[in-house]
Amino acid sequence: MENSKAIRRWQTAATVAAFTALGLIIFNYWIGTETVLKCVMVLICSVMFSVGVVWWYWALNQIALFAKYINNLKVIIQDLKKDLKDLKKDI
Repeated sequence: MENSKAIRRWQTAATVAAFTALGLIIFNYWIGTETVLKCVMVLICSVMFSVGVVWWYWALNQIALFAKYINNLKVIIQDLKKDLKDLKKDI
């Protein structure tokens, strides 16, 4: 279990780093680095791009966890329903 978490973390870090580098290249090409102001703009845009990518992965992870929770809850409710029917038969 711990290995799968570590693998997932490294995959996420690699993807975030790749998208961040892509964003940096795009913003550097789009805005340019001729002046200090443009360098600051590239830096700000790159940080915001990185935050957006990290937030996206967080949101997808939360949706996946919620889906697993709902699926697990469905199984628990089915088991509970079966147990209640068995209990009703016994009474």
